[in-house]
Amino acid sequence: MSESAPSPFELSRLYFHFAREAGRKRMTTRYGIVTDLVSAAWCRETASPANQEAWSDSNRALGQCAVTALVVQDLMGGTIMRTEVPGFGSHYSNLLPNGEDVYPLDLTKGQFPRGTVIPRGVTVERDRILVGERAAAARSPERYELLRQRVAELMRNAADF
Repeated sequence: MSESAPSPFELSRLYFHFAREAGRKRMTTRYGIVTDLVSAAWCRETASPANQEAWSDSNRALGQCAVTALVVQDLMGGTIMRTEVPGFGSHYSNLLPNGEDVYPLDLTKGQFPRGTVIPRGVTVERDRILVGERAAAARSPERYELLRQRVAELMRNAADF
């Protein structure tokens, strides 16, 4: 990675311009653009430490939910949702503004076996993921920074994306 991770504000500005151009070229929705962009940036190092050994290209979403929810909020606003998935544990996703309603976006639901029921959950603040002993043990701040950096690099090198 050649450049440092942009601030959340800088990342959202970069995404605004990237999404406008990508939407014209690829004729896709903003949800499709953010899905493709963030999932392309996932790597073993952005996965939670508990999942890094099992992480693979065949299940790229594994262990990515917390940092992905943060980056999606940086890019598109909205709120972060936290739930407990029976048999799997804590899981994060997003609720995005969509006119007068909200749109649930869960980029990492694919990490679970088909048919897994994911309860809606409750709204949480970013600090739930980024601050405290649990965040330090999960290396959430460092993984979030790396994912932001990788997403920004993909947008800066849009010809490669």
